[in-house]
Amino acid sequence: MARNTRKGAILPRLDSLNCSKCMLCENVCPILNIQGPRDQFKALSTGIFYATDAEIFAYSSSGGATGAILKYLFDNNVVDCAVVTGVSGKHAQPKLIRSADDISRIQGSKYQPVALNEILGEIPVGERFAFVGLPCHIDGLRRLSKHNKKIRNGLTLAIGIYCTIGRGMLGTDAALNGSAGMTGDLCYRYGEYPGKMGFLDNKKFGILAPFVSFLEQFDYLFYPKGCHYCDDLYNAQADISIGDSWGLGCGKSAIVMARTGIGEETINNAEMNGMLCKVRSASNEENYATQQHSYDYKIINYYSRMKSLAPFTNKVIKGLLPVSRNRERYLPHYLLLYFFGALLNNRFGYRVATSDLCRKFLLKIRNKLLRSVI
Repeated sequence: MARNTRKGAILPRLDSLNCSKCMLCENVCPILNIQGPRDQFKALSTGIFYATDAEIFAYSSSGGATGAILKYLFDNNVVDCAVVTGVSGKHAQPKLIRSADDISRIQGSKYQPVALNEILGEIPVGERFAFVGLPCHIDGLRRLSKHNKKIRNGLTLAIGIYCTIGRGMLGTDAALNGSAGMTGDLCYRYGEYPGKMGFLDNKKFGILAPFVSFLEQFDYLFYPKGCHYCDDLYNAQADISIGDSWGLGCGKSAIVMARTGIGEETINNAEMNGMLCKVRSASNEENYATQQHSYDYKIINYYSRMKSLAPFTNKVIKGLLPVSRNRERYLPHYLLLYFFGALLNNRFGYRVATSDLCRKFLLKIRNKLLRSVI
């Protein structure tokens, strides 16, 4: 995977001299194997939880449920390591952690791309591991496990995070414009829910802006190309799916879905061991309400979105087109959003977005397009 600083993206790079043309990279790529929306709410149980550990809770974005589950796995010797996302300076990085002591330093949401597949080669054969990722990460991991014995035998638990859209690295760079002199590691949602954006250095936090203003000012501007095709929101292929309990009046907490037997067993054991506290159960309707606009954008109008993008895409969505042609209407607003992101994901777009006057104009266009499709 190669970091393209000009586009603010992490892109696959083919070693043409050593390529055997086995096509395995294409077979496991989540973007080249889009299938269409699955049952987003299929689960054995769904509840609202938060971490009882004070440090895990404090450093979390939404209650620390992911951290509490990882702590249970380490403390009870269920896994030897975990693949997670951390931050070094202002950039997200894949991390391999080996104890509960490492959890607090990788807590919190990271609203920029990260290539978790880069770290898989560091897991020794025979070690059991947990994996925390977005829908595309989990989908790629599941596909890879069919071809890789080490991954297949070592994967103990897949924890999936809800994901609306990706935010390119240039979006974070634009939001951090004017942060010169601040040191430490970037936090998007530090402190009281939903949190503030800034830098954490030796447990001292330097505030830049409320997290919500980051979304209002930069969401849907630096939109990675692959995210336009995404058919998953609630991480349908994970053992456990975790997301914010937005709008449910439960404070700093998370909705936790147990999708498989091992997922439900892990949640129950973490609760019985006093690491997770359950606020209450949650219905599918409440789960939908926490992500209503995102669900309408990504799932309800999915085939209309694909039909709108079809003239300008390759084999990514060809298998979906017969269905979309017969069932759905063309919505040009998706196509405009597609080009919107394509125009901005470069250094020129970055300069435009860091100009207050230009950004106000861009946001008016963005808001009008979004209101047309949600």
